[in-house]
Amino acid sequence: MNTANVTLTNIESLVEQVLVSRQISSIHQQQLQLILLYDSVSNQEKTLIERVLYGIRHKLLQVVG
Repeated sequence: MNTANVTLTNIESLVEQVLVSRQISSIHQQQLQLILLYDSVSNQEKTLIERVLYGIRHKLLQVVG
């Protein structure tokens, strides 16, 4: 499964926006989870995505919409 050819730049930008605002849309959350499951990602991309998912699990980030 290819989740719209997400690049490192796109992931970095999304993660930066999420960490600054402390909010993530439910759609972006699902996309990040799918990227980890179905796309081959670099260690750097995996680390960024895992930081966001950690924040969600530990209620440090709020899922909206």
